Amino acid sequence: MNFEKSVSWASATDSQYRFQCDEFDGVSVEEYMWDLMDEDEDTYEEFYDFFDSESRGSRLDGYGYFLHGDIRNIKSHLKNDILLLQIDGSDESIYNDEQNVYLHLFISEEDLKNRDFSRVYIDWEVSD
Repeated sequence: MNFEKSVSWASATDSQYRFQCDEFDGVSVEEYMWDLMDEDEDTYEEFYDFFDSESRGSRLDGYGYFLHGDIRNIKSHLKNDILLLQIDGSDESIYNDEQNVYLHLFISEEDLKNRDFSRVYIDWEVSD
């Protein structure tokens, strides 16, 4: 494994990312994208590429990339948890190179501060 510090764009599908813009009328980036997809597919594609092309790949901490939506939106007890690790298993050497595969590990801020990894939550996503 090689580690390097880097900066990347947030994923539009990460529930922890808050983008403030008058055009959004208080909705999340993900909600805005769903509306945009229905209204203007070309603009949606540009918007999606801008936010998501840099958020793919494996990472420690930061914003995650989600194939089917951020699990923290579905499981309310995870709402404030932090992405601890994202593993992009879409590479042919890891998976079959025909599907996108992501493994996410989440942890509460308090547990991370206390170095208590006993309640880390794992979410595994495979594209259709």
